[in-house]
Amino acid sequence: IMGASSVTLTARSDTLATITVQGDIQASGAVQLSAQSGATETITSFTSHAATSIATVSITGAGTTVQGETLDITAHNRAVITALFDAAAFTQSNLLITQDNTTAVSVGDGVTLDGASGVIVESLDDSWVQIELDSTGIDVSGGIEIELDFALLSSHVVLTRSTTVALDEGSTAVSDGLVALSARNDLAARADVAPEDLFSVSNRVLGGLVGQARNTVTDVAEASVTGATVNAALSVLASNAGVYTALGRVASNTLDGNTLATIAAESAITASGSVSVAAIDSAHLTAEATPVLLDAQMVVGEIGLQAGVARNSVAREVTASLDNAVVSATNGDITVDADAARRLRATASGVELSDAALLGGSAFGALELGGVYAENRALGDITAAAAHSELDTLGSGEVRVEATDTSLIDAQAGLSGVATTTGIGFVAGGISAGVAVAFNAMGWNIDADEQTLETLIGTSFGAAAEDPLDVTASLFNTRVNAVGNVTVQADAGAR
Repeated sequence: IMGASSVTLTARSDTLATITVQGDIQASGAVQLSAQSGATETITSFTSHAATSIATVSITGAGTTVQGETLDITAHNRAVITALFDAAAFTQSNLLITQDNTTAVSVGDGVTLDGASGVIVESLDDSWVQIELDSTGIDVSGGIEIELDFALLSSHVVLTRSTTVALDEGSTAVSDGLVALSARNDLAARADVAPEDLFSVSNRVLGGLVGQARNTVTDVAEASVTGATVNAALSVLASNAGVYTALGRVASNTLDGNTLATIAAESAITASGSVSVAAIDSAHLTAEATPVLLDAQMVVGEIGLQAGVARNSVAREVTASLDNAVVSATNGDITVDADAARRLRATASGVELSDAALLGGSAFGALELGGVYAENRALGDITAAAAHSELDTLGSGEVRVEATDTSLIDAQAGLSGVATTTGIGFVAGGISAGVAVAFNAMGWNIDADEQTLETLIGTSFGAAAEDPLDVTASLFNTRVNAVGNVTVQADAGAR
């Protein structure tokens, strides 16, 4: 496509949107390449739902040039799943949602991107899942005499998002403005939801007796310049900013993946302005184990309650790096920034009981509580590094390599575990109770299957191995010639 005033290529699909460019595009104005994928699904009953969504833009072919006043090359995934329905049938009921997304932009060997005023290369996934199962209408008017299994009502969300953007070996990007690369797993703005209430996954099982809510999430965000040449100010950003909520008698969020921004493999960057490499993880996880709501008049025999559990687990590295790169910035800074600002909160409550004095009488039964357990686990290093590279600022400009972790600070950061057994009255022969445990593990790799309340109460960590959560900033085998300050700093924040 040659000599156009502007060029717009768009691919849209519920499941697969792909744009492949293997020849030249030349326009005097804007060039836009946009692949958009993602279906909107509404689920109204218990089922197993599995879906994939793929959005990709690929520019290949030695000698291929994409040229315009501005270049906007984007892949966007937004899969939306909602399940909001009554779940009052007191039977085995399971809901499983599996969503697997791939969002990618790649610029191949021998390709040139030339945007006079600016170049945007972006992969974005802002999918969201909302589950709300209401079991408050379960009929127990005839009384209950059972061992309550909270998994009688279960909701499990499995979300996988691979979001990548890459300038590959042998590619070139040129601009008098900014070349901005970004790979982001982020929140979708919604007109009916306040910004502070947005979420990636909200999994809520409501009701007083049973309910298990589990979120298992893998979020990968990777932005890379590998063996490429860039003649422009440059921003390379990888960001994971998901918000995940689980609410039920057993509630858990398990989060892994990777956040990586890098310039590597003999890349050459010559910028009129700044060069920044940033990896940011700002995931928020909330797990709430709700109390069992009981009227003593329901209890006609012995009721045994399992332990209420709220658990958050994060195992994800955050890395920003320059590795074997030559970077020169005129009148601009060179920055390498790895930032973890994660928030984890787990709360667990036991029982809220009315007419507790009736328990233990001849006409009523007994209640055995299995205890409550709230836990947060955090693993994954935060690393900012420049190695085997050459860094120069000309005219003006600083060099900064900084790694920051503000996740694990006290009340302000919000990493906490709270467990209570309040709201019950103990009467002879009526109620026996387990314990309440709140536990935070930072830099410990603990086997979830073997970690029990008993080992926590004792002096052992069970099947645990030390795996320090390191926050590291470094210059290694790197020549730095800076007009301004040189800063290498690692900050683990307040504890």
